[in-house]
Amino acid sequence: DFPQLTPPFDDNMVYSFHKYWNAVDVGTINYLLQIRSVHDTPLWVGETGENSNAWFYNVRTLFEQYDVGWNWWTHKKIETTTSPLSAPFAPGYEAVLDYWRGNGPRPAREDARDALFAMAEGLDMDSCVVRPGVIASLFDPEFNSVNKPVTHHTIPGTINPVDYDLGNQGIAYSDEDYMATSGSPGGGNTGGKYRNDGVDIERSTDPFGFEYNVGWTEAEEWLLYTVDIETEGTYDIELRVASADGGGELRLFLDDTEIGATGIIGNTGGWQNWISTWIRGVSLPNGIHTLKLQVESTGFNLNSLFFTLKSGTDPEIPENQPFFASVAGSYPNPASDLVTIRFETDVSGTGTIHLFDTLGRELGYNAQFVFTPGANSVPLRLNVESGIYFYRLNLDTGTGRRSFDEVMVISR
Repeated sequence: DFPQLTPPFDDNMVYSFHKYWNAVDVGTINYLLQIRSVHDTPLWVGETGENSNAWFYNVRTLFEQYDVGWNWWTHKKIETTTSPLSAPFAPGYEAVLDYWRGNGPRPAREDARDALFAMAEGLDMDSCVVRPGVIASLFDPEFNSVNKPVTHHTIPGTINPVDYDLGNQGIAYSDEDYMATSGSPGGGNTGGKYRNDGVDIERSTDPFGFEYNVGWTEAEEWLLYTVDIETEGTYDIELRVASADGGGELRLFLDDTEIGATGIIGNTGGWQNWISTWIRGVSLPNGIHTLKLQVESTGFNLNSLFFTLKSGTDPEIPENQPFFASVAGSYPNPASDLVTIRFETDVSGTGTIHLFDTLGRELGYNAQFVFTPGANSVPLRLNVESGIYFYRLNLDTGTGRRSFDEVMVISR
């Protein structure tokens, strides 16, 4: 505030203030607008930021509505989601910080030098990660009206839930807590990773999903994705989920029409104990569409969605064109860790093998291979506990497809 600095004592004065972690209505800057009105002196926001993109957009439009100039804090930081650019944290630098803080031994001179210079080199703009949501919140005039793709999503293919569209709260996503107005650093992202909206994101340990997952889900929250469906047809959708509570449910919509639901997602044994669940037999048209993921009830984390075409409308690939194939099973059976899947066919093509447990949960061992006419063998190295498992052998010739479900036993 400026009680000792009014009236202005120089013709070139500007009153510069900071704005952090409070509301974004005109009431928070009325005292400043009054100073400007009374003394005919410009206002300048010397620092602001450190919140969510929704707060950024709202505060930026507030300043511009009342002709207040603004400057962002800051255009670049280390391992950040709240700035346009994020610089990497150099290997070895943590040891230097621990020493400075009195929490670790003095590092070798060469190690300290290398870490410090690596930090400096990482600040080069070409070494930084761009945060497109931050930039859009500050400069895109349609941020509060139009959702726009952050990446090109194609179906068939994989959609990572954290790659939802760009746009404001209520435009590209809806989250219960999407900005901080309490006077402390932070924003709406409880996990504080990857993006800077209200959506809660954390690092994931799912070995078969993306490195980040959506978490802390609340009922009625949703995410939008612009998708390019390349082939019209019927799809199976595999979703990677985890829960320590159970009871969650997810619904999918295409252009506001519901296309499927997960059913109740049970307790998987932990927030990072990932399993697969499916929505099967979903009919999708080709073209550009909007996919919506909506949380019906709380209680789960969400990682990658895999869209697999089961039957298409492409006339060049008939679904049930017959060809010969015979499966000889797995060898040895029981096996320990290395097992070979054997089959015979009279054509060539490509295939996949998917492994399931006795509850029907896919375990992520998705082998891809090429086969030729005659006897074929596909080796798999499995790191699973002793027990009974099922595998699905899919064979695709380009003119037809066949699938076989078989049993194998693992004994360690």
